[in-house]
Amino acid sequence: MYDSLLVIALWFLTLLLFAMASASDPESIRPTPPLYVQLVCGIEAFLFFYFFWMFRGRTLGMMAWHTHLATSSGEPLRTKHVVLRIFGAIVNLASLGLGYLWIVIDKHNRSFSDLFSGTQILRD
Repeated sequence: MYDSLLVIALWFLTLLLFAMASASDPESIRPTPPLYVQLVCGIEAFLFFYFFWMFRGRTLGMMAWHTHLATSSGEPLRTKHVVLRIFGAIVNLASLGLGYLWIVIDKHNRSFSDLFSGTQILRD
């Protein structure tokens, strides 16, 4: 939840910059942002999670809850783990949260993205 608020704030700044850049042309203002703006926002979200997980092992929200991301096998996090986890999270959201409901069933409290990427969330 905390991390989504940070990403949304980042998107607001990005959209503000795009709006300021196109303010001189009133015809360019649309109710739906162009595809390239949506791609930039998607890349920003990807990079947000990628850099926090790769270089800190946790996001700001995870810091608040005293948790961190680790591999299930105990090896150091690699790019493949983080990228698979991000794509797994997209699948979780696309399935209307079913992948996150799996946490209740799994004895190790792992979501589909954890199972898919070979990671788990651990308490500090």
